[in-house]
Amino acid sequence: YEGFANMVFENMRAMPLFIDYVTERKLDEDSVIVALDAGRVSEARKFAAILDRDLVIIDKRRPKPGVAHVYTVIGKEKVDGKRAIAYEDMVDSGSTVEPSAEALYKLGATDVYVCAPHLLASPSEDGTAEDKMRKARVKVITTNSIPRKNDWLEANSDWLEHVISLEPALAEAVYKMQRGDPVSPLSETTRSYR
Repeated sequence: YEGFANMVFENMRAMPLFIDYVTERKLDEDSVIVALDAGRVSEARKFAAILDRDLVIIDKRRPKPGVAHVYTVIGKEKVDGKRAIAYEDMVDSGSTVEPSAEALYKLGATDVYVCAPHLLASPSEDGTAEDKMRKARVKVITTNSIPRKNDWLEANSDWLEHVISLEPALAEAVYKMQRGDPVSPLSETTRSYR
């Protein structure tokens, strides 16, 4: 039981979907995995372990909401000549992504990708998330957890690399629950790939 509800919850993870996407397109070759802040280290470490890649951690501070400053990059010597793949929980205003991508490019990253299950793309005082993604020169891979209209997707295709559909994973979870089978394999991030 989670919280105060009298029912069982299953935490569905998008990480396996991102692992599949990244490996199928060979984006993991010559790459490092990046935690864009200390709060994402645990998940980024799992992502890096599954892909057998080095982990880089960005130490950032937020002087006020919607503003982020990168102070240092832990493991910066691993970035030069590599594709940087950040694993985030969401992209909201882009205020974390923009300065982080700038720091990674300054360290010699060839490309910067962001894998984030939830793409909110909220506006902030200093502009739209869409403009920040363009300025940051990142490619975002997300899911359809937040539906977008086709015209929005087309207008942002310069930085929006791919939207992974959640329907197959959700259908599999419903099917397993109806049969009384455990859903937990869908929520694990330690399964073997390949």
